[in-house]
Amino acid sequence: MQHWLIGQGCPITKMALEVAQALRPQVVGFCTMLPISAGLAEVDAVFIDPGVWRRGIGRLLLIETERRAAMAGVNTLCVTPGGHAVSFYRALGFQHAGKVATEFGSAERLTKKLE
Repeated sequence: MQHWLIGQGCPITKMALEVAQALRPQVVGFCTMLPISAGLAEVDAVFIDPGVWRRGIGRLLLIETERRAAMAGVNTLCVTPGGHAVSFYRALGFQHAGKVATEFGSAERLTKKLE
């Protein structure tokens, strides 16, 4: 299984920078993904500058993350989003997989099978 590290030289960080810079000459967002087990990874964070929300940047970052995850052998992505982000992930095909306890209380767990 491929392991990803957050930081300079990381394939996921590099991908986020490439996609964001293609849209604007400065970084406006990023997406991080962490390996959980063979074939399973977690979307840990998708952050976009509020000044450019609702322009499709988060969607593009997540789609590219999914593509690269599938190429690395990941067949399922999971995420535990804040309540305000659940509709974002559902619009991109993530489905309810239960509830989990977090440090902030109960949260919805979503998963998506990759093709």
